[in-house]
Amino acid sequence: MPQKKTFSVAGVEFSLVRVSEGIFRMGGTKEQRSDFLSTDKPVHDVLLDTYYIGETEVTRQLWKAVMGDTIAGGNDWLADDLPQEWVSWYDCQRFIHRLDSLTGVRFRLPTEAEWEYAARGGQLAKNCMFSGSNEIDSVGWVYRNSGSRTHSVATKRANELGLYDMTGNVWEWCSDRFGLYGDSLQVNPAGPDDGDMRVVRGGSWDNAVANVHLSVRQSRDPQYTFYDCGFRLALSEDKPPVTEVLPEEKRLHIRGHNLRFRLVTGDSIEPYYIAETEVTQSLWRSMMHNNPSHKRRPTYPVESVSWTDCRMFISKLNKRTGLHFRLPAVAEWQYAAQGGQHSILFERIDGKVDTAAIAANRPKYVPAGQRKATSKANQYLGIIAIPIPFTNIVFSPTLPEYDDAILYDYKMSKQDTAAYIYSGSDIADNVAWHYGNSKSREHRVRFKKPNELGLYDMSGNVAEWTEQQTVNGGSWFEHEDHCKSTECKKMNQSVCLPYIGLRLVLDPQDKKRK
Repeated sequence: MPQKKTFSVAGVEFSLVRVSEGIFRMGGTKEQRSDFLSTDKPVHDVLLDTYYIGETEVTRQLWKAVMGDTIAGGNDWLADDLPQEWVSWYDCQRFIHRLDSLTGVRFRLPTEAEWEYAARGGQLAKNCMFSGSNEIDSVGWVYRNSGSRTHSVATKRANELGLYDMTGNVWEWCSDRFGLYGDSLQVNPAGPDDGDMRVVRGGSWDNAVANVHLSVRQSRDPQYTFYDCGFRLALSEDKPPVTEVLPEEKRLHIRGHNLRFRLVTGDSIEPYYIAETEVTQSLWRSMMHNNPSHKRRPTYPVESVSWTDCRMFISKLNKRTGLHFRLPAVAEWQYAAQGGQHSILFERIDGKVDTAAIAANRPKYVPAGQRKATSKANQYLGIIAIPIPFTNIVFSPTLPEYDDAILYDYKMSKQDTAAYIYSGSDIADNVAWHYGNSKSREHRVRFKKPNELGLYDMSGNVAEWTEQQTVNGGSWFEHEDHCKSTECKKMNQSVCLPYIGLRLVLDPQDKKRK
């Protein structure tokens, strides 16, 4: 992956630097020495996906290339490589809209969390007081060294990521509305939904040293321009298309654990790898150094984990391996649970339902009278017909599986055979641990039969989190009717229950970082 993206507008080049996903402590941490502030408290954990952020603030030269002239309040005689000041938050949005149309790229302002994470140095952070150093004069223009004016961008030293002027020079608009922090983990926070004021970060040439620490934040009215306020661009990372020939199976060895992933493809989806099993307690413990599960067994799926817990686990796993694991999207989970490219659902997605092929690939229906019974009692019951006196009703007890056979026969007659009811079978007991057979507990992975893709326990055992904060597939705690491959329930991201776990997805284009 490139570490920097460079663009050009009317001959003016500008660059954005890649900031790898990670988790950090946001706010007035110890090295910030901000005990007198209240707006940067409480300190809290933030998890961010990968993104790009401007190497420098937007300059007057780039502004003129996009907008045609300088903004009101700017003087034409000033140098082109100075940051563009006197811009309101709404002016920034108009600039970005015009830039998007010129480049075909969707730029934006950084969120406040993205701004602070990048200013701290991302994964390369050294816990400095300012962006890249504890010595202000080496990295920032502030009141004591600026001569009461702005200075050309990139004349001070860059921080760990190669970003300039994130301390001092001019304040920078962020996309967020201003609000007080919470104390819980936040994932890609975008600020409060309500509020009139917007966030500015970084301090300026007109501020004392105490007011340009990395945790310092201010609120300003987005309608107004300011003599000491500019902005910096940001860009979300797009996943590149997959062009390589992908193996059907991927095996990884992580901290003593052998993980197997199955490739899932289809004309209507991007290829992805999904884990054969749910994340086990031993793998969770190796990354998180704790085991929240109630029934503690290394080969059992981890449970009692919230959606935010899962994101923290995946972040640490990614940092350890250099790969990009994630939770599956709802559509990805359901498609894999129903057999992916190896089930008729794949054909239905592409609009090619072939009922003859369906029937040929499904298990043949065997009438109940011809089935091999599991006990002599069942054999005996299967051949007895008991007439009920004074009625035309005949009671004929048969094998326990007969109801499932009737259901299967009905599905075949109606050609309603897009996928199995459960993940890999129309009979729940074959593939799922549910309330009726689990003895009120979860079970080790790879115990029941896999589905057509070779995936285990996608019905039952523990329900599994997705990116959209749903839990899918049902669990040992639920009736088999709630363990279908289409089962999906919305949950609060902080919910921890003893029957909810997770399964990993791996994008094929990610290579191990060198």
